[in-house]
Amino acid sequence: FQLKIVKLFAEGRVLEIEEAVTSRLEKQPDQLDFWLELADLRKSQGNYAGAVAAYQAYLDRKDDWKVRTALGLSLEQMGKFGEGEKILRKLNGEHPDQPAILWGLARLCLYQSKWKTIRTQASPQVALQEAKKFLLALTGLKSEFALATWQLAEVCRALGDRDRALKAYEEVVHQDGSYKLAHRYIAKLLAEKGEYGQALAKYEQAMAIEPDDQPLKKEAQQVALKAPKEAQKRQAERFEQWTKWKPPEETIVAPSAVTVRVGLFNEISRLLFRSASELQVTTPALTPVTVLA
Repeated sequence: FQLKIVKLFAEGRVLEIEEAVTSRLEKQPDQLDFWLELADLRKSQGNYAGAVAAYQAYLDRKDDWKVRTALGLSLEQMGKFGEGEKILRKLNGEHPDQPAILWGLARLCLYQSKWKTIRTQASPQVALQEAKKFLLALTGLKSEFALATWQLAEVCRALGDRDRALKAYEEVVHQDGSYKLAHRYIAKLLAEKGEYGQALAKYEQAMAIEPDDQPLKKEAQQVALKAPKEAQKRQAERFEQWTKWKPPEETIVAPSAVTVRVGLFNEISRLLFRSASELQVTTPALTPVTVLA
């Protein structure tokens, strides 16, 4: 049976896998691992209601806190926040240092800070404070969890905790460079603290990443107007860097078994591009290719 499932999975025949597993469970409902496989399969298809049913069928036969965690998270995913919260809060009391539970509760509190209809706290601020508590615990356990670090930074910024927000934004930049907005928020927070020199340097970095972001440029200009001496100092430092910069010396790499070749295009007769320095182009057989200056 397992070989059949593997074969169907390799062929991408998901519906047939679900039919096969469901048929097996009708005959042997006490094979608990199959309930978990069915739940995972349904979740992968976005069928959280079906996953919840499979988890519940497992728990009807055997209690397992990890399966209860998966059940609570799935209920949250399908929008049954009240039921999910009840399960996750109870689990957090039993297992306070479990990342999956902390992440589920942190997300729940973030939803509650935005949507009054599901809020169980006194106010959005209280919900954010609770989210912060869970995120601090989570990032303490999993320091490499970039998304959690980003959420912690966002929550702290919303709560006015600048120092904690700055630290979290700086950490997430080191963890994952794709969080480009972190540079902008670091710059803004530094400016709010009156650290204009560092703020302007960070704005330059943010604008290098997003050169066409006009609101970002305007924001940087406003900070420069507040601290003209710092802005002039930054301009002088940049000019000095440019005047002292020297282009690297050209080093020709001889063809060898370890030479790295990069293919740009295939099956074209002409190619037009520009280079900031002299360029030599050859075919793989080292035949020179004409380069128009």
